[in-house]
Amino acid sequence: MSKINTILFDLDGTLVDNSHLYQQALDASLQTNGVSTFTREQVSNLLESKALTRDLSAMGIDSVLAQRVEEERDASVCRLFSTCTDWMPGAEAFLQTARPHVSMGLVTNTWGKFVDAIDDRLHLRQHFPIIIDG
Repeated sequence: MSKINTILFDLDGTLVDNSHLYQQALDASLQTNGVSTFTREQVSNLLESKALTRDLSAMGIDSVLAQRVEEERDASVCRLFSTCTDWMPGAEAFLQTARPHVSMGLVTNTWGKFVDAIDDRLHLRQHFPIIIDG
């Protein structure tokens, strides 16, 4: 049997519990800007949108307002991630146990500024010498 010498991890929903923070940030940004015409399903589809301005504009929101919503959502996500993100149950203990035995890397579609905010709270880089972000 071959020995495992490297493990690559995803971030959101695998190592950290943060989907509710995306929701909180988007809800606050939409509400602050008076955008409340969407169903929960529509909002859910926008949660981690990397093209929120485009997506909101396609849903009939003025592009300037849509840009403001996206900027406020991103700032709120960074704030929340740096203060409220928690490890998924058992994730940190697993990383601490595995670190002496295998190389580990983090590969995520999450934007670098969001990864940095999570790192501010959870110190991801102590576990991962290599982080590839979206």
